[in-house]
Amino acid sequence: MIGLSETRKRKLISWILSKQNEDGGFAFPHPLPSMPSATFYAVSSLKILQAEVPNKNKTIKYLLNLQSANGKYHGIYTAYFSIKALSYFNLLPKNPAGAIKDILEYIARWKKISKYYMQVESPLETICYSVEILTLLGYRKGLSEISKLVLKFFNDDGGFGIRNNSEIITTYFALFTLHLIGYSLENSKKTINFIKKCQNKDYGFASAPRTYSHFIEDTYYGIKSLELFNEKIDKPKQTFKFILKCQNEDGGFNRSLAGGCSTLENCFYAVSILDSLSKYKIR
Repeated sequence: MIGLSETRKRKLISWILSKQNEDGGFAFPHPLPSMPSATFYAVSSLKILQAEVPNKNKTIKYLLNLQSANGKYHGIYTAYFSIKALSYFNLLPKNPAGAIKDILEYIARWKKISKYYMQVESPLETICYSVEILTLLGYRKGLSEISKLVLKFFNDDGGFGIRNNSEIITTYFALFTLHLIGYSLENSKKTINFIKKCQNKDYGFASAPRTYSHFIEDTYYGIKSLELFNEKIDKPKQTFKFILKCQNEDGGFNRSLAGGCSTLENCFYAVSILDSLSKYKIR
Protein backbone atom coordinates (compact mmCIF):
# COMPACT_ATOMS: atom_id res chain seq x y z
CA MET A 1 0.00 0.00 0.00
CA ILE A 2 1.46 3.35 -1.02
CA GLY A 3 1.83 6.57 0.86
CA LEU A 4 1.87 5.55 4.47
CA SER A 5 5.34 5.64 5.95
CA GLU A 6 6.11 2.96 8.50
CA THR A 7 5.66 5.53 11.25
CA ARG A 8 2.23 6.58 9.94
CA LYS A 9 1.22 2.97 9.45
CA ARG A 10 2.27 1.93 12.97
CA LYS A 11 0.38 4.85 14.49
CA LEU A 12 -2.73 3.96 12.52
CA ILE A 13 -2.63 0.29 13.47
CA SER A 14 -2.00 1.23 17.11
CA TRP A 15 -4.99 3.59 17.08
CA ILE A 16 -7.27 0.94 15.57
CA LEU A 17 -6.17 -1.69 18.08
CA SER A 18 -6.81 0.71 20.97
CA LYS A 19 -10.53 0.42 20.14
CA GLN A 20 -10.72 -3.33 20.81
CA ASN A 21 -12.70 -4.53 23.82
CA GLU A 22 -12.20 -7.57 26.04
CA ASP A 23 -14.83 -9.52 24.09
CA GLY A 24 -12.75 -9.20 20.90
CA GLY A 25 -15.08 -6.71 19.24
CA PHE A 26 -14.27 -3.07 18.54
CA ALA A 27 -16.05 0.08 19.64
CA PHE A 28 -16.11 3.77 18.80
CA PRO A 29 -15.99 5.82 20.84
CA HIS A 30 -14.07 3.53 23.14
CA PRO A 31 -14.81 2.14 25.74
CA LEU A 32 -18.45 1.74 24.72
CA PRO A 33 -19.71 -1.84 24.15
CA SER A 34 -18.50 -3.52 20.97
CA MET A 35 -20.44 -2.71 17.80
CA PRO A 36 -20.80 -4.74 14.58
CA SER A 37 -20.00 -1.72 12.37
CA ALA A 38 -16.92 -0.71 14.36
CA THR A 39 -15.68 -4.31 14.34
CA PHE A 40 -16.14 -4.56 10.57
CA TYR A 41 -14.31 -1.29 9.91
CA ALA A 42 -11.44 -2.33 12.19
CA VAL A 43 -11.07 -5.87 10.81
CA SER A 44 -11.26 -4.77 7.17
CA SER A 45 -8.77 -1.93 7.73
CA LEU A 46 -6.32 -4.27 9.43
CA LYS A 47 -6.66 -6.70 6.53
CA ILE A 48 -5.79 -4.01 3.99
CA LEU A 49 -2.87 -2.95 6.21
CA GLN A 50 -1.78 -6.62 6.37
CA ALA A 51 -1.90 -6.53 10.16
CA GLU A 52 -3.13 -9.27 12.46
CA VAL A 53 -6.31 -8.97 14.50
CA PRO A 54 -5.35 -9.55 18.14
CA ASN A 55 -7.49 -11.97 20.14
CA LYS A 56 -8.82 -13.26 16.82
CA ASN A 57 -10.78 -16.12 18.37
CA LYS A 58 -12.60 -13.70 20.66
CA THR A 59 -13.38 -11.44 17.70
CA ILE A 60 -14.79 -14.38 15.75
CA LYS A 61 -16.87 -15.49 18.73
CA TYR A 62 -18.24 -11.96 19.13
CA LEU A 63 -19.23 -11.85 15.45
CA LEU A 64 -20.81 -15.31 15.50
CA ASN A 65 -22.86 -14.48 18.58
CA LEU A 66 -24.51 -11.52 16.84
CA GLN A 67 -26.79 -14.05 15.13
CA SER A 68 -29.79 -15.39 17.03
CA ALA A 69 -30.39 -19.14 17.27
CA ASN A 70 -33.16 -18.90 14.64
CA GLY A 71 -30.74 -17.31 12.18
CA LYS A 72 -32.08 -13.77 12.46
CA TYR A 73 -30.11 -10.60 13.21
CA HIS A 74 -31.04 -7.34 14.91
CA GLY A 75 -31.37 -5.55 11.60
CA ILE A 76 -29.76 -5.60 8.18
CA TYR A 77 -26.73 -3.58 9.29
CA THR A 78 -25.84 -6.04 12.04
CA ALA A 79 -26.21 -8.90 9.56
CA TYR A 80 -24.03 -7.23 6.94
CA PHE A 81 -21.23 -6.01 9.18
CA SER A 82 -20.93 -9.30 11.05
CA ILE A 83 -21.13 -11.62 8.01
CA LYS A 84 -18.77 -9.42 5.98
CA ALA A 85 -16.26 -9.31 8.84
CA LEU A 86 -16.48 -13.09 9.25
CA SER A 87 -15.67 -13.47 5.55
CA TYR A 88 -12.25 -11.93 6.21
CA PHE A 89 -11.57 -14.94 8.43
CA ASN A 90 -12.97 -17.26 5.72
CA LEU A 91 -15.89 -18.11 7.98
CA LEU A 92 -19.69 -18.22 7.67
CA PRO A 93 -22.29 -17.46 10.35
CA LYS A 94 -23.45 -20.31 12.60
CA ASN A 95 -26.75 -20.63 10.77
CA PRO A 96 -26.29 -19.64 7.09
CA ALA A 97 -29.72 -20.96 6.06
CA GLY A 98 -31.38 -18.88 8.76
CA ALA A 99 -29.47 -15.79 7.66
CA ILE A 100 -30.50 -16.33 4.03
CA LYS A 101 -34.16 -16.69 5.04
CA ASP A 102 -33.95 -13.50 7.11
CA ILE A 103 -32.41 -11.50 4.25
CA LEU A 104 -34.86 -12.80 1.64
CA GLU A 105 -37.76 -11.73 3.86
CA TYR A 106 -36.23 -8.26 4.14
CA ILE A 107 -35.90 -7.93 0.35
CA ALA A 108 -39.46 -9.20 -0.15
CA ARG A 109 -40.79 -6.43 2.11
CA TRP A 110 -39.11 -3.77 -0.03
CA LYS A 111 -40.57 -5.26 -3.21
CA LYS A 112 -44.07 -4.72 -1.81
CA ILE A 113 -43.55 -1.15 -0.63
CA SER A 114 -45.30 1.66 -2.50
CA LYS A 115 -43.24 3.66 -4.97
CA TYR A 116 -44.43 6.79 -3.12
CA TYR A 117 -42.75 5.63 0.08
CA MET A 118 -39.59 5.03 -1.92
CA GLN A 119 -39.60 8.73 -2.74
CA VAL A 120 -38.98 9.34 0.96
CA GLU A 121 -36.49 6.61 1.75
CA SER A 122 -34.10 4.83 -0.58
CA PRO A 123 -33.41 1.14 -0.01
CA LEU A 124 -30.29 1.19 -2.22
CA GLU A 125 -27.80 0.87 0.64
CA THR A 126 -29.58 -1.91 2.51
CA ILE A 127 -30.54 -3.76 -0.68
CA CYS A 128 -26.87 -3.68 -1.67
CA TYR A 129 -25.88 -5.07 1.73
CA SER A 130 -28.57 -7.75 1.42
CA VAL A 131 -27.40 -8.90 -2.00
CA GLU A 132 -23.76 -8.95 -0.89
CA ILE A 133 -24.69 -11.06 2.14
CA LEU A 134 -26.55 -13.56 -0.04
CA THR A 135 -23.58 -13.68 -2.43
CA LEU A 136 -21.17 -14.31 0.45
CA LEU A 137 -23.43 -17.13 1.63
CA GLY A 138 -23.50 -18.67 -1.85
CA TYR A 139 -27.16 -17.89 -2.57
CA ARG A 140 -27.96 -16.48 -6.02
CA LYS A 141 -31.43 -17.79 -6.85
CA GLY A 142 -33.69 -15.08 -8.25
CA LEU A 143 -31.27 -12.25 -7.51
CA SER A 144 -31.45 -10.99 -11.09
CA GLU A 145 -35.00 -9.79 -10.35
CA ILE A 146 -33.59 -7.21 -7.94
CA SER A 147 -32.45 -5.16 -10.92
CA LYS A 148 -36.07 -3.98 -11.33
CA LEU A 149 -36.05 -2.55 -7.81
CA VAL A 150 -32.67 -0.87 -8.25
CA LEU A 151 -33.55 0.65 -11.63
CA LYS A 152 -36.54 2.45 -10.10
CA PHE A 153 -33.95 4.89 -8.76
CA PHE A 154 -32.13 5.44 -12.06
CA ASN A 155 -32.29 9.09 -13.08
CA ASP A 156 -31.96 10.97 -16.36
CA ASP A 157 -28.49 12.25 -15.42
CA GLY A 158 -27.15 8.69 -15.27
CA GLY A 159 -26.95 8.56 -11.49
CA PHE A 160 -29.19 6.93 -8.90
CA GLY A 161 -31.17 8.47 -6.05
CA ILE A 162 -34.62 9.40 -4.75
CA ARG A 163 -36.78 12.21 -6.18
CA ASN A 164 -34.44 12.50 -9.20
CA ASN A 165 -31.63 13.63 -6.88
CA SER A 166 -28.65 11.50 -7.82
CA GLU A 167 -25.76 11.25 -5.36
CA ILE A 168 -22.42 9.50 -5.56
CA ILE A 169 -23.16 7.28 -2.54
CA THR A 170 -26.55 6.01 -3.73
CA THR A 171 -25.13 5.59 -7.22
CA TYR A 172 -22.35 3.38 -5.88
CA PHE A 173 -24.75 1.14 -3.96
CA ALA A 174 -26.96 0.77 -7.03
CA LEU A 175 -24.00 -0.01 -9.29
CA PHE A 176 -22.43 -2.50 -6.91
CA THR A 177 -25.76 -4.30 -6.50
CA LEU A 178 -26.13 -4.56 -10.28
CA HIS A 179 -22.52 -5.75 -10.49
CA LEU A 180 -23.17 -8.51 -7.93
CA ILE A 181 -26.19 -9.83 -9.84
CA GLY A 182 -24.46 -9.58 -13.22
CA TYR A 183 -26.65 -6.84 -14.70
CA SER A 184 -25.10 -4.43 -17.23
CA LEU A 185 -26.50 -0.95 -17.79
CA GLU A 186 -27.67 -0.22 -21.32
CA ASN A 187 -25.97 3.17 -21.34
CA SER A 188 -22.99 2.91 -19.03
CA LYS A 189 -21.34 6.00 -20.57
CA LYS A 190 -24.10 8.17 -19.14
CA THR A 191 -23.46 6.82 -15.65
CA ILE A 192 -19.68 7.11 -15.99
CA ASN A 193 -20.26 10.71 -17.04
CA PHE A 194 -22.33 11.36 -13.93
CA ILE A 195 -19.64 9.88 -11.66
CA LYS A 196 -16.90 11.94 -13.30
CA LYS A 197 -18.99 15.09 -12.89
CA CYS A 198 -18.89 14.45 -9.13
CA GLN A 199 -15.12 14.92 -9.18
CA ASN A 200 -13.89 18.19 -7.73
CA LYS A 201 -11.61 20.25 -9.95
CA ASP A 202 -8.81 20.13 -7.37
CA TYR A 203 -9.07 16.68 -5.76
CA GLY A 204 -11.46 14.02 -4.52
CA PHE A 205 -15.20 13.77 -5.06
CA ALA A 206 -18.24 15.76 -3.99
CA SER A 207 -21.57 14.19 -3.08
CA ALA A 208 -23.12 15.30 -6.40
CA PRO A 209 -22.26 17.32 -9.52
CA ARG A 210 -21.95 21.09 -9.01
CA THR A 211 -21.49 20.51 -5.29
CA TYR A 212 -18.12 21.66 -3.99
CA SER A 213 -17.21 19.58 -0.94
CA HIS A 214 -14.33 17.35 0.11
CA PHE A 215 -15.31 14.47 2.36
CA ILE A 216 -13.46 11.19 2.56
CA GLU A 217 -16.59 9.05 2.17
CA ASP A 218 -17.60 10.73 -1.10
CA THR A 219 -14.10 10.17 -2.47
CA TYR A 220 -14.27 6.51 -1.45
CA TYR A 221 -17.60 5.92 -3.20
CA GLY A 222 -16.51 7.88 -6.26
CA ILE A 223 -13.33 5.86 -6.73
CA LYS A 224 -15.10 2.56 -6.10
CA SER A 225 -17.85 3.49 -8.59
CA LEU A 226 -15.33 4.19 -11.33
CA GLU A 227 -13.50 0.95 -10.55
CA LEU A 228 -16.65 -0.97 -11.46
CA PHE A 229 -16.19 0.38 -15.01
CA ASN A 230 -12.38 0.02 -14.97
CA GLU A 231 -12.17 3.82 -15.10
CA LYS A 232 -9.60 5.98 -13.32
CA ILE A 233 -9.97 9.25 -11.44
CA ASP A 234 -8.60 12.53 -12.83
CA LYS A 235 -6.49 13.78 -9.91
CA PRO A 236 -4.89 10.76 -8.20
CA LYS A 237 -1.84 12.62 -6.84
CA GLN A 238 -3.87 15.47 -5.36
CA THR A 239 -6.42 13.01 -3.96
CA PHE A 240 -3.59 11.00 -2.42
CA LYS A 241 -2.27 14.12 -0.66
CA PHE A 242 -5.79 14.94 0.55
CA ILE A 243 -6.11 11.53 2.20
CA LEU A 244 -2.74 11.85 3.93
CA LYS A 245 -3.73 15.25 5.30
CA CYS A 246 -6.82 13.67 6.86
CA GLN A 247 -4.64 11.61 9.19
CA ASN A 248 -4.66 12.98 12.74
CA GLU A 249 -1.80 13.09 15.22
CA ASP A 250 -3.28 10.09 17.05
CA GLY A 251 -2.83 7.98 13.90
CA GLY A 252 -6.49 7.72 12.93
CA PHE A 253 -8.29 9.54 10.12
CA ASN A 254 -10.99 12.21 10.09
CA ARG A 255 -13.28 12.95 7.15
CA SER A 256 -11.98 16.29 5.82
CA LEU A 257 -9.24 18.92 5.96
CA ALA A 258 -11.41 20.87 8.39
CA GLY A 259 -10.27 18.45 11.07
CA GLY A 260 -12.30 16.44 13.52
CA CYS A 261 -11.94 13.30 15.54
CA SER A 262 -10.61 10.05 14.15
CA THR A 263 -13.17 7.29 13.56
CA LEU A 264 -12.90 3.65 12.55
CA GLU A 265 -15.20 4.31 9.60
CA ASN A 266 -12.94 7.08 8.28
CA CYS A 267 -9.90 4.84 8.73
CA PHE A 268 -11.62 2.21 6.57
CA TYR A 269 -12.33 4.77 3.85
CA ALA A 270 -8.77 6.11 3.99
CA VAL A 271 -6.93 2.78 3.73
CA SER A 272 -9.35 1.57 1.03
CA ILE A 273 -8.69 4.72 -1.02
CA LEU A 274 -4.93 4.42 -0.56
CA ASP A 275 -5.15 0.78 -1.60
CA SER A 276 -7.01 1.80 -4.78
CA LEU A 277 -4.51 4.57 -5.49
CA SER A 278 -1.66 2.06 -5.29
CA LYS A 279 -2.64 1.10 -8.86
CA TYR A 280 -1.67 4.59 -10.05
CA LYS A 281 1.87 5.77 -10.73
CA ILE A 282 2.07 8.54 -8.18
CA ARG A 283 5.40 10.25 -7.53
